[in-house]
Amino acid sequence: MEISIYHWGLFAMSLTAFFIEPHGFKMGKVDILFKYSEPCPPDGNTKDLWNFTMKTKKLSRKATAVTFTTIPKHAIDEHIGAQLDVSVASGNGGWKPNYYTVRSNDLCNTLKSQKNVFKQLTENSNISARCPFPKTPLALNNYIVNMDDYNLPKYLPYASVMLELFILEGKKKCICVRSFMDLVPAKQ
Repeated sequence: MEISIYHWGLFAMSLTAFFIEPHGFKMGKVDILFKYSEPCPPDGNTKDLWNFTMKTKKLSRKATAVTFTTIPKHAIDEHIGAQLDVSVASGNGGWKPNYYTVRSNDLCNTLKSQKNVFKQLTENSNISARCPFPKTPLALNNYIVNMDDYNLPKYLPYASVMLELFILEGKKKCICVRSFMDLVPAKQ
């Protein structure tokens, strides 16, 4: 039986909630507020990295426009995956890494499984609606990121988080982007 990333996420977050409240994190219905994104700092192994540019523009409390371009070194097929690592801000100014990790071995089909996200992705880019994506320059223009579109659980711990998104070929990093967000009590 195959379980989607979404359902694994719901299960993991529900289980996590059982353990969080007793350890000092407050939890409730949240709004996820995007702060900014940046390339990850170099880790010494940059020969496999794809060159990319990214700009973000805050549109409202919950919406951000993203413009992104890259030239992949390979077609984005079943050999190109993604990993999302979530770190939570610690009290001493650092980050508690690997609070939550999601991995997909097939980026293209994982994106297609997020219907609202994929529809907007194809409407605001030169990405085709079919997998695999060819080895051509990819351009995403004014893609609106609103975390309400991502089928995330509505109840999460209140925290500042850092998301590290890795585009992977096997275990090799092709792209790494960090995004910083605040999970705050939802406005009524």
